[in-house]
Parts: sequence; structure tokens; C-alpha cells
Amino acid sequence: MPVTCSYCGVLCHPGPSIRTFTVLGRTLTGGCPKNWPSRGSKQHIGTGCGAWGVVDLIDTAATRDRHVAGRRIVPEEAFLLYNTRRSSLACFLSLLSSRLFWVAMRPLLFATAIAQLVIAVVDITTVPRETSANIVPGAYIVELTPGSSIKRGFASPHEELYHDLARRGVFWEVTREYSCDFMTGVALKLGSDSDLMKLAQSEGVQSIIPVYSHSLPDPIDPQILYGPYQPPSQPQDTQSSHVMTGVDKLHAQGTLGQGIKIGIIDSGIDYTHPALGGKFGPGNKVIGGYDFVGDAYRGSSGPPLDQCNGHGTHVAGIIAASPSNPFGISGVAHEASINSYRVFGCSGTVSDDVIIDALIRAYEDKNDIITFSLSSVGAWSTSNVGVVASRIADKGRVVVASAGNQGAIGAWYFGSPGTGKGVIGVGSIESVVVIRRGGCALADKITNARKFEAQYFLIYANQPLEQLDFGNATAALITQQDGIYLVQQAITANETISFSNMPWNYPVAGGGLVNAFSTYGPTNDMYLKPQLSAPGGRILSTYPVKLGSYKIDSGTSASTPFVAGASALLLQARGRSPEVAKSAISIFQNAATPVKLNKTSSLLETAAHQGAGLIQVYDAIKNVGSMTPSELLLNDTAYFKKSHKLTIKNNGKSIVTYDLTHVSAGTASTLKGIEVIAGTVSLSSNAASVSISPSRLTIIPGFTATTTVTFAPPAGLDSSSFPVYSGYIQAVGSDNTTLRSTYLGLAASLKDMRVVDNTTTVFGAGKKLPLIQDKNNQTVNGSATFTMQGTDFPFLIYRLVAGTPLLQVDLIKASTNVTSNLRKRGEDAAPCLNLEEPEKNQNIEPVSSPLSRRFIFDWLFPSKGHTYGGSFAQVPTLGVIHQDDYPARNSRATTASARGFNTLLIKSFANETEIPDGSYKVLFRALKITGNPKNEEDYEVWTSPQLDIKRI
Repeated sequence: MPVTCSYCGVLCHPGPSIRTFTVLGRTLTGGCPKNWPSRGSKQHIGTGCGAWGVVDLIDTAATRDRHVAGRRIVPEEAFLLYNTRRSSLACFLSLLSSRLFWVAMRPLLFATAIAQLVIAVVDITTVPRETSANIVPGAYIVELTPGSSIKRGFASPHEELYHDLARRGVFWEVTREYSCDFMTGVALKLGSDSDLMKLAQSEGVQSIIPVYSHSLPDPIDPQILYGPYQPPSQPQDTQSSHVMTGVDKLHAQGTLGQGIKIGIIDSGIDYTHPALGGKFGPGNKVIGGYDFVGDAYRGSSGPPLDQCNGHGTHVAGIIAASPSNPFGISGVAHEASINSYRVFGCSGTVSDDVIIDALIRAYEDKNDIITFSLSSVGAWSTSNVGVVASRIADKGRVVVASAGNQGAIGAWYFGSPGTGKGVIGVGSIESVVVIRRGGCALADKITNARKFEAQYFLIYANQPLEQLDFGNATAALITQQDGIYLVQQAITANETISFSNMPWNYPVAGGGLVNAFSTYGPTNDMYLKPQLSAPGGRILSTYPVKLGSYKIDSGTSASTPFVAGASALLLQARGRSPEVAKSAISIFQNAATPVKLNKTSSLLETAAHQGAGLIQVYDAIKNVGSMTPSELLLNDTAYFKKSHKLTIKNNGKSIVTYDLTHVSAGTASTLKGIEVIAGTVSLSSNAASVSISPSRLTIIPGFTATTTVTFAPPAGLDSSSFPVYSGYIQAVGSDNTTLRSTYLGLAASLKDMRVVDNTTTVFGAGKKLPLIQDKNNQTVNGSATFTMQGTDFPFLIYRLVAGTPLLQVDLIKASTNVTSNLRKRGEDAAPCLNLEEPEKNQNIEPVSSPLSRRFIFDWLFPSKGHTYGGSFAQVPTLGVIHQDDYPARNSRATTASARGFNTLLIKSFANETEIPDGSYKVLFRALKITGNPKNEEDYEVWTSPQLDIKRI
């Protein structure tokens, strides 16, 4: 008779032969958690009809504490249960042909991840005393003015630059040279920042930008599959990701990407994989490419073979895997030709200069499509790599980049280079049928279980999976609820359980919805990002043969190559031309299907998370109509653009009548106080008011018609939450087609968004940011003296709660008092954002604009009467300590390395000029988003306590 545990209130089943069998919530454990034994011991549990043993119990102390705290967290390690004597379960065990029934489970709840994002108070004494940045020290990309060198008798702008550098006594090392029809420049390393000043004075220098490093996105819930698996006979192309996007229909019609070239910038490809052709070079699937880094970033002259990383191989399979493989999967465009550009080694990061080199080579190799599934925190449309990618897109190539996997960090965080203008930024949507498992790798669990002579397994978790083979061991995966039910029924009743050999696909609860990990937009300059979403949740694809051959992985690294493959199908069907390539975004957005927030809600997910929605490749290619623009950018309230023209063209052979309506999406509250809301952004039903006139258009073949759409921001919203509203203008045609244009706006003024954290949230009472520490990690409140020797330097810690177009740190005299009586700066300031015409936010068109919006670091040139200063608030500044253009906001992490905050060790002026002995203050300023850098009232300003520099 079941009894209730007096400790935890959970139902327990006593057994005569041994102790108890406990069902704790949806978890199986041995006994009450109060009595759990230590790790590695065995505790017998069971019922009167049979005995079971628990092998290698979890670390129970931590789990017991979590249970006591009221948090029912499922242990991540599995229980291995084996039958110790014959019983009424014999039929069940015989059916499995095993003495082992293996049960695995894993919570992987996004809500738990969100709970961990709440800022914990950081011990400030543990912060490393070093400058935090992802900038490569001493490395710069210099863009040169083409043609100027000829006037001075040099063969190239590069030769002219090198001559000037040598004449000025600069120590430099060239790492890359760029020379193509959209960029002339060089990447180099300098010996010191004093050399940087001489570089800036050289002839033909158009811009100088620091080099940033990038890493591949972390995998989301990866699973490597070992051993052969031969699926039952089934129709061609039943992959859920293909079916949900119409790719299967195009495959059935023979549209497979033939004749299209796709360049993949990633970790290389294991082209020895049978599903990827098995060979490298012309006539094979992987026809070419280049290895820029080798395994250990020492460069390579060999082909771009990846046998140690795997990221690029997984990407390549999503695009181009041949269908004749053991798992029956196929690439979206599996007859396209692939060029591989290896920019990541076995591990580690890569710098801007290498990625730009790869982009230029991919362009010059005449790839029709270029895709890269890397993403760094950016949230601005003008990152270094993003601008170069924009120029390539402007030349008539399809460029696709990932959103990033930072959805847990909230809005205003979209990844670069996907922020680039004309670059298709891609979010991720869960596949309808996926594979799910928990704990350590399935292969490792199977291997361990095989030691007990098991051959077949039932594995249950909190999502359904398909049947998989692991050598001679077959695992059938079922839902957690079904697994618990089977175990309970087998233990409490004399039941015989049978299974048919027919496979079944079970729909996933979150299938077809935006993945929680997919990064939110929009950009800080109010561009719609992502623009599209594609299947990226739990995608089975190729993996290096030496690492297992196949892998299930999730992330925008998977959804991005899906769109690249879809673009190949589009180019094959519509024709390889710059015009079609430039229209790819619009064609896909017109046909995309917006998805709901969840299965029970009537609200559509915000466009800041899904863009135009789930890509519908078949509909995009077959649509005879088009609606432009496919994006309506309404801006914020200060620069609100309420009226837009929409033009529909009928490219078909029959008259089509379109009825236009407004379909609203959920409005996202993005901030609470000064902090961006972490995790799943909450949505409300407050929608924009929209009028469409005329709302019906009848268009004869080959002609266009235009309507006017007028918007008013949603009413009843708290502007301090910076609500992002969005939706779709939908045109339903009499030919049974639907076209959509996506709109996005902000029901607040971006200029009102706080930029600099001025709270004690991160480090606790008495440590309000920004702050200065001394060598003993003590916060300077009154004044402090520094010898500028050893470790005795001022240490600045600050945090951005929003992005800023310009952050600058200067030194001023200690006697200076910066007041609110502000005046304009000089004319050399950076240009301001133009939200009334967002396309002008990059200053001038991408093809001709410098990589940086600022011509050059303005602090490189001395000012008369100062070390190289200027003025602010009618007082002189002595010199720049640090400057950063367009930095993104910080996250809620608890370390500087994870971008929770920023640190700056002040050793000298930014150009390495020594700071003389004296008394100073630090002047810290950050330009507000949309602020005019010529107006000092548009900056947030902080001045430090007095810092006395006195060398011994």
C-alpha cells in the first residue's frame, strides 16, 4: 500500500524485499531525499514483485538542498536500474533483450537559465586588474584612398603607405592586404600607440579602426551520434525542417541548388565525410576554399579540412549533405557547390582582419551566396565586418549571418555582423520534430550501460525523440511522462508491454516557435533584426568523421545556413543575377509566416525576435506578386515616421486583387528601471493603430499599384519600459497568395534610455558605478595617490546598460568642476544618428563609407596648449585615456570577461604619452543613443574623485 513520506510529502511504495521506491514529482529516486546516500553507493529499492538496484547515485547533498529549498530540480545524472531477480517484469525485460532498463532525464529549462541571469553581488576584490576588451592589442585595419598614390608616383596605395611609415620611423608588421573593387586597405600591427599617431598622419589614410576578436557561438544542447542508423523505407525528404518551410516541395520538383556556389566562412569542412562528397576540389561537392588559420592559428597553405572543431562541418551538412546517408537527411541545396573558408582552428577566436580577408576572397571566388554563423555582441549596424559584408551585399551577392544565441540576455543585443545593412540576419525556430535527451552524452551513457550487457534501451526525457542506433545497441526515445507511466505501471501491476516496429513522429510542444536562445533585436539604430527566422532547434547534420560523423545541435548557427541553402534554391529558380540577390531579403520576407508567442497565446511573437517570421521557401519562389518595401521602419517617438508607401507588383499572367489588412504582433516591454529585461521578453496586446488607403488593389499583369499606410504608436504604454511594437501589413491575393511587409517602432525616445549604470547593483553598497579602485582593490571615495609603478595604477570599472555611439574617458585637472552649463563641441565630432532616414545612419552608402564612421581617432592629434586634449563643459581636457565607438551594452554576467562590466587600467594617455605627476580627475562620458555629439548636453557624464600621481 503506498504511503506518504513524512519528510517531503511524496508518494512512496514500500517493498518486502528491500526499502522503498519513490516518485519525486516527475523524477525517480531511491528513497526519500532525506535519506539519500552519498555518491557511488548502492541502495536497493523495489516492490514485492521484484527487486531493483540503483547504481552510482547522484551527488545527493546538493540535490537534497535544492529539494529542501522548494525547487524541484531534476538531477542531470541518470539512474542505471537493473533487475536483480526474475519477477513479473520478466516479459518487459525480455522484450528489451536486456538485463538493464536505462532511464535518463534532464530538465534544461530555459526558466532556470533566466533565474541565473539575475545580477548577483560581485566581490569586487576578485576582479582582475586589467583592461577588459575584445580588441587585439596594437592591431588595426587601415582603409586607404584608392588612386591617390598614383599622383605621387607609387604603384599602389599600399606602397605609398609603407614608404610613409618607413620615413616616419614607424615599427609595423603587415598581417593582411586588401585590394578589391570595394575596399583598399591593410591590416597591420604597430609597436606602440605613438606609432599609431604617425600612421594617422600618413598619406592616403582614410580610416583607422582597431581589430576585434570573435568566437563561434556556444553549442546549444549538442548531441553526437555514433554508429550506423538505417531508417525505415520512407518517402523522400520528410525532414520536419524541410516540410515546415516548403523545401521538400522544391526538392520534389528538382530544385536542388544546381549551378549555385555557396561560400561558408567557418571552421572549415570535413570534406572526407561521405555525405559531403568524400573529396576536395573541382568536380566534388566542396570545390574549393582556403585555410587562413590551420589547426592552431599559425596559417596554412593546405585545403580547409576540419577534423577537430566540427562547427563548419555541421553548417555544411545543413546546406549540402547528400541524401544517401545513414540517417536519411539532406541539405537544403544539396546539389550546390561549396567553397570553404577556414577562419577558426580547433578552438579559440579569430580577428576581424582574417574574417574580412575571407569575405574578400569569397567575393572574388564568385560565390553567389556567402554565409557565416559567427556572432559577436554588436547591436549597431556599423561593425567592422558588418560594413564589409554590407558592401558585398550591395554588389549583388546574398550575405547571410546569424543572430546569435543570446536570447536570455534580452533585447537590444543582436549579434554582429548580422547587424550589417543588406545582410540577412537570421533567428532560430524550433523544428517540429526534434531529438531530445539529457545528462551526459547519450553515446557515453550507452557505452556505460553496455558494460551491463544491455543491447536495447528506452530513454525518456522531457521531449520526444526518434529511434537511434549506437552500434549493436538500439535506443528508443519516449517522453518523460510516458516513461514515468511505464515504470509505475510495470512496478505496481502485472502488465505486459509490447511495441510495434512502426516508427512514429511525435510533435514537439515548442515546434514551430522561436527558440528562446535566439537573440533579440532591434539594433540600437532601430533597424529590424532579425529579418527572418529558420529552423535551428535540434538540427541533425554532418560532423567530422573522426568526431562521430553526425551531430544534433541547436542555434542560429544552424538556422543561418538553412537560409543560405534557401537562397541557392531561389537563385536557381529565379536566375543568378545581382538583382535577384539584392531582392532576396524582400522576397523571403514577403512570403514568411509570422509565428505565435506560444501554442496557447493569440499574440504573435515580436518582430524583434522573429523578424518577418518563419521562412517559406516554396511560397517565396512561387509567388508572382511582390510588395515593397518589405520592412517599414517607424523609428522612435522623437523621429517617428508615421506614413509609408507600399507598392505591390503583379509579375504573373492574370489580374490579381489584393485585400490589405493590419496584423499586429505582441508589443515587447524591453526595460525595467534602467536594466534590459533578461530572458523571454514579456509581450502585451497593445498594438499600433494603422490605417491603409486604399485597402484593396486590383493589378493587371506587369503593373504596380501603391497604397499608403499610416501608423500611430500604441496607447496606454509605459514609455520607461521602452516598448518595441511591431506587426505586419498583409496583402491577401485573389490568387490565394499572401504578401507581408513587417513594421517596427519604439513607443519612447531612444535619447531617454539610460546608458551608464549608476547603481550599486553589481558590487553592492558603497560601490556605486562608475568607480575607481586603488592597488589594494579599495574604492576611491575621497582621493588617492598613485605611484604609477608596479601595480599602483588607477583602475576604472564601469558598466553600460545601453549601447552608446561614443564613449570617451579623459583626464582633467583636479580643480576642474564640470557643471551642467554645457556648450557645443568642435566640428570634428562624430556624426549623429539619423532616425528620420535610418538608411543614412551609416553616414554615406556602404560601398564608399569608411569602415569606421569616425574619420580617425580624434585624440591622435595634439591640440595647442594641451598634451592632446580638447574641451568639455567650458573646461579643458588634458588628454584622452580611452575611446570606444559604438560599443554594445553589457550583460548581467558577473565577470568582465563575460561582458558583465568593463574595466580599464589607467597607465598612460591613449597614445602612450606618460601622464605627468599632478592632481587629476577622470572625466567619463557616454553619448546617448540618437544624441548629437556636437551637443554636450547629450552626454551622460561622470567625474571621479581626485587622483594624485606622484612617482617615487
